[in-house]
Amino acid sequence: MSNDEALGHAQALYDFVRAALDDDPSEASDKRYRQLRKTVLDDVGLEALPLSVRNGRTVYDYLRNVSERTETIGENRSFLKQEFNPLFDLLESGRSTPTRPLAGVSKPQLDIFISHSSADRSLAEALLDLLVYTLRIAPDSIRCTSVEGSGVKGGERFEDRLRSDIVGCRIFIALVTPAMLRSHYSLFELGARWGLDAFTDDGLGGVWKVLIARGVDGAKLPDPLAQRHFLDLGNRADAEQFLREVAEILECKVGAADRHLKNVTAKAGVPAGFRGADLTSPELRILRALVGEKDGRLLTNYRENYKDAVARLTAMGYIHDVGGMLKLRTAGNQVAREYLLSILETE
Repeated sequence: MSNDEALGHAQALYDFVRAALDDDPSEASDKRYRQLRKTVLDDVGLEALPLSVRNGRTVYDYLRNVSERTETIGENRSFLKQEFNPLFDLLESGRSTPTRPLAGVSKPQLDIFISHSSADRSLAEALLDLLVYTLRIAPDSIRCTSVEGSGVKGGERFEDRLRSDIVGCRIFIALVTPAMLRSHYSLFELGARWGLDAFTDDGLGGVWKVLIARGVDGAKLPDPLAQRHFLDLGNRADAEQFLREVAEILECKVGAADRHLKNVTAKAGVPAGFRGADLTSPELRILRALVGEKDGRLLTNYRENYKDAVARLTAMGYIHDVGGMLKLRTAGNQVAREYLLSILETE
C-alpha cells in the first residue's frame, strides 16, 4: 500500500464523516462508514486513527463522540479538521507506518499512567480527552486501562504490562474516587508505584499526581496517597492547575480547554442536590437495593431497621420518598447516575 493510496483512503473517510455531520445516520451510511474505517484501519493501524474514529466503530458511535465534544456544526467541522490533520501530515510526510496520531510527542517512554477504577470509566475517559485535546498528547502514550485504545493490548500479560508501564511512565496519576479506594487492581497499581519510591533512588515511576473526585475527602486519604499533595478534579481552579503542571513536565502548551474542563469537572464533582460523605454499610445496602428500580421500592424492613440511615440518605440528597416508595435521585441525570454507581461499585 503506497502512501498516496492511503492518503486517498483517509481523504475519502474525512469527506464522508464531514458530510455525515449534516445528515441523519442510516443503515446505508453506517455500512459505508464501516467500510471506509476498516480500509483506513488496515492502511495505518488503530493507533494512527483520529480518536473519535478509533472509538467509533459505527457511524452512530462516531457522531455521538463528536457531539459530546462540540456544540455547533461549525465547531464540529473545526474539530473534525483538527482530528484528521495529524493523520494527513503523517501520510504526506512519506512515512509508510505512522505510529502516533497526534504531533508533538516523540518521547519513547509512556508519558502518563492513569490509575483508576473501571467503575469510573466515563470520568477516566473525560480526563483522557482533556489531556489529549488540550495538551496534544498522543493517546497511545497514555495508559488508561478501561478506555479503548489506551489499554493493554490483546495477548499481553496484564500484570507484566502494568508493572512495565508504571516503571516507565513520566507522570503517574492516581484518580481517587470512592470506587478506586475499593478496587483491588487500583490498590495493586498504587502499591507498585509506592514501592518504587520506597526501594529505589532511580526516579522511576514518574511524578506523582493525586486527583480526588466524586466526593472523596482529601483529608482522609490512606497511605501512600496521604503523603502526597492532591488536587480536586471537580474544582475548576484545581483542574486548571493540574493541566499547567502536566504541560510543564511534558514541555507542551495548554490549548483551548474550556469545554473539556467543564466536562471533566462535572463528572468529577458531586452532582447538584447531593452531599458527598462517607457512607455506612446500611446506607450502601439501601442504595444498592434501589439501583435499577425505576418505580422505587417500599423497603419496609430497611425503614424499620435502618431509620437513621434512611433519614441521612434523604438529607444528603441520595434518595427521596415518592408516594411511600423510596427512589434514587438520579432520574434523567447521567452524571448523578455515574456518580452513584461509582460509590456503589466494588471490584
